[in-house]
Amino acid sequence: DLYVEDGWLRARGTTLGGDDGCAVAAMLYALDSDTLRHPELECLFTTGEETGLYGATGFDYSVVRSKKLINLDSEAEGVATVSCAGGIGLDFSFVPDRIPVPAFCRPLSVEISGLSGGHSGEDIIREKGNAIILLMRTLSALYEEHPFSVVTLSGGGRGNAIPREASAVIFTDEPESAEIFIKNYAKTLREWLPACDSGMKVRVGKAKGRYEKTLTLADTSRIFSLTSFVPNGVISRIPEKLTMVETSDNLGILSDDGEKILLVYHGRSSLDSRMDVLALTAKRAAKVLGFDLDINGRYSGWPMKADSELAGEFVSAAKKVLGEGAVPRTAAIHAGLECGIICGAVPGLDAISIGPELKDIHSPGERLDLGSFARMWEIVRIMLETKEG
Repeated sequence: DLYVEDGWLRARGTTLGGDDGCAVAAMLYALDSDTLRHPELECLFTTGEETGLYGATGFDYSVVRSKKLINLDSEAEGVATVSCAGGIGLDFSFVPDRIPVPAFCRPLSVEISGLSGGHSGEDIIREKGNAIILLMRTLSALYEEHPFSVVTLSGGGRGNAIPREASAVIFTDEPESAEIFIKNYAKTLREWLPACDSGMKVRVGKAKGRYEKTLTLADTSRIFSLTSFVPNGVISRIPEKLTMVETSDNLGILSDDGEKILLVYHGRSSLDSRMDVLALTAKRAAKVLGFDLDINGRYSGWPMKADSELAGEFVSAAKKVLGEGAVPRTAAIHAGLECGIICGAVPGLDAISIGPELKDIHSPGERLDLGSFARMWEIVRIMLETKEG
């Protein structure tokens, strides 16, 4: 059930799907119009984009003849996306040795919570605190002062999200000293955090429950070494746009099912060569430290093309349509778009991604500015007719 309110198209009780819907409408109109002047068009309709880029990944690009691509899957008026990140999953695991808990040791619970979290692509540039990394830094520093063994670890829930919470139970023969150390180290953690993470809490105290097994000191140390060797957060920025991230890595999941320890990283880069380096770093770390490594879900990035003709054509057309005072611009996003897959499969393709103004996408509150959709189409029309001429 669709309805219009104050110039915005909405849906009742469900997500609107406005970005994809606008793209389909625009392409069908272009194909059906008898009056639109344009060069030869190839229109690609894909499925499964939100759930895993399946349609774009499975398409046979040998049939494509075009050398320019206008993707219509963006959500900001007057902005052309000209670069996006590819992705790679790096899953480290190992089966640790578990030994009986020493009679002279006591269990401590350590918890980090209250962080803001976020998307590992869009929010990584904000240098938000990663609860798992902060926990590992804390315990690693403690281990250097007072060696201990880990009983269990947990944190995060999705590889592509910056975790808000993480916790551990450890056994130590110096519980009072360890507790004081951790409380003091929390001050160091706060020095690293942005204002949005000022609500971080570090809790430490006697662990509840009964524990019979714990990891060896050697296996405890292996986990700290891995999280020290494998990068987390922003790794590099786009040279032409230093406010935009080029390469990053995010430790999103830390789990212990009683048998296997699992650490799930999700790397991103607009350059495939940077992802190659990230994969090689992971392989080296896994080999040296004795972890199994599963590299999965890799898809190509879309590097910025400094001499893009299409980007210039967009800016020129957008100035005509949006009027005096408008400042059309190009941007890069540190998340996956189908453009990355398509550009990787069609050598030399010049591409941009544009769209109308949409708010609260992928939620029941999603809404489309109908006026901006009309303006988006006018920009596309000018670009097509310019190419036809």
